[in-house]
Amino acid sequence: MTDLSTKMLQDRALRDAARINVDTDIALLMQNIEQKSIGARIKDSTLDRAQKISAEIEQSDDPRAIYIVGGIAGLLTLWLARKPLFKILGWLFGRSSSKDPEDGGSNGEDEEYWDAEDELHPQPPSSRKNTRHGTSAAA
Repeated sequence: MTDLSTKMLQDRALRDAARINVDTDIALLMQNIEQKSIGARIKDSTLDRAQKISAEIEQSDDPRAIYIVGGIAGLLTLWLARKPLFKILGWLFGRSSSKDPEDGGSNGEDEEYWDAEDELHPQPPSSRKNTRHGTSAAA
């Protein structure tokens, strides 16, 4: 055999070994994914990171770190609960949120929507524009 054919056989053997390794890795990943969903993996990794951060904060001498993490957690909670909070605030201040067609309210054809611009520049009800459909209420 020549040098070239020996090199080709060695390269082919390396390629086949690498292919076996890749196939084995893919089989292990598929088996692992079947045992635990991707969402569960994301949750677990997020919880692990949060636990590491909280452990670092506990060991830290800086009391401001606790306030920063608490503020971020509070903002995240408010963001996740924003829709129910807006509905409660609308109920408290007399603005019904059932006018929104997306929430199962009326379709808005015979009702006028509140607009922040209406408070700045009040107009008689007959000349207001329906902001959802772009037509005037008198039409």
